[in-house]
Amino acid sequence: MISQRGTSIADASWPAADLQTLGQCPVCRNPARTLRYADVTDRLFGCAPGHWQLFTCTVCKTTYLDPRPDPASIGRAYGTYFTHNDGAGGPPVTGLRGWIKAGLNGFRKNRWQMPLSPASARTGYLVGKLGPIRELTIAHMRNLPGQLPRAGASLLDVGCGNGLYLDMARQAGWQVKGVDFDAEAVSSAQARGLDVRAGGLEQVQDLVGSFDRLTCSHVIEHVHDPRQWLQSMHAMLRPGGILWLQTPNVDALGHERFGADWLGLDPPRHLSLFNPQTLCQLLQECGFTVRELPLPGLMALSVYQDSDAMARGLPQIGARLSWRSFTQWRWLRDAWQQSHDLSHAEFITVEAVKV
Repeated sequence: MISQRGTSIADASWPAADLQTLGQCPVCRNPARTLRYADVTDRLFGCAPGHWQLFTCTVCKTTYLDPRPDPASIGRAYGTYFTHNDGAGGPPVTGLRGWIKAGLNGFRKNRWQMPLSPASARTGYLVGKLGPIRELTIAHMRNLPGQLPRAGASLLDVGCGNGLYLDMARQAGWQVKGVDFDAEAVSSAQARGLDVRAGGLEQVQDLVGSFDRLTCSHVIEHVHDPRQWLQSMHAMLRPGGILWLQTPNVDALGHERFGADWLGLDPPRHLSLFNPQTLCQLLQECGFTVRELPLPGLMALSVYQDSDAMARGLPQIGARLSWRSFTQWRWLRDAWQQSHDLSHAEFITVEAVKV
């Protein structure tokens, strides 16, 4: 990865004074470990210098970065992060894409009573009958229930980025708030008229114990102390409230297939990677009861496409699924398996209820 100045980001180093050395697992605090990767670099966004090591705890099986950027310096690893884009604007969608959008909106309008336009009830009915598309749409809505749990139900999105999801939840009738450390992303969210605050949970401490639902999409792998973070999330919820959480699965079939090219590694932003057993155990220790949710096969295909692009040095990360992805029979086989075998799905997705 080459910077705009023509120097190799990977060849530079993260300042030693800004590194934090652990010597033990950040989840179970045990020092017993094995080296998983000795020399990985930021190949996804190309803005974080340095070569990094990943270790796997021999006790709880968490894979973690050590040494890692300290909390004061980690922000430099997000200089070109995707949440900077506000996702708004652009010409109206027409043709086949417009027909698909109207169908998806029709399905959302029927299931979550969202005031969307354009929306086709007929095509929306068809979407509801097409299992892979239906499940992908539900997953993108983070498994929101079709009805609010109570009048005025509140939702907090932690790591809300530019507010795209919060906007959808608001349209589904939720009272929404968000927090994020990315100042540019927060500005984009606020421009949508959303109540989003720059920072972490300390920004909503006045609302402890008041939320019906928390959503955290690909956040826990970025935090320095996962246990403390989950305990804080537990405190934010009302009794019986639900934490929806998704994170890369270190035991994924895609990790086995792509190794150091797997999209889920993303050093040095991803500090800790879990398998389902470890994450569920940690959630239970923090006061939750846990239910794992299935992963749509199309989401697995997307990870495979991006990992393959990274392995081949192609600048196509985050692109829409190409027809090529549907011709790779091994990928299709893995995607089908992952939709049934949660232990090896690309992402761990859970709903955790506050006891």
